Amino acid sequence: FVYNPMLLLQNVVPHELFILVVSALLGVIVLAGALEGWMFRFINKFERVVLGIAALIAIHHNMALSLGATVAIILMMLYLKKTSKNEELEPAV
Repeated sequence: FVYNPMLLLQNVVPHELFILVVSALLGVIVLAGALEGWMFRFINKFERVVLGIAALIAIHHNMALSLGATVAIILMMLYLKKTSKNEELEPAV
């Protein structure tokens, strides 16, 4: 919100606000996954760096960069989901 007052609902343009909020939320979630090292499966260092950079760009106030990073994040998440094992976990009890 320091770079973009629209996050504080000042000078709101509805469609831009929607894109901004979605990309910021996705960026924060993916940044947490990149820092933790797990998203659908354990991720290696290269994937962590790519996700971390894309997450930081998604949080950025530039709409074009944010949209591009959001698309990259979605593609990376689809890749991670596809490469994860689809085994059912059984309860321990």
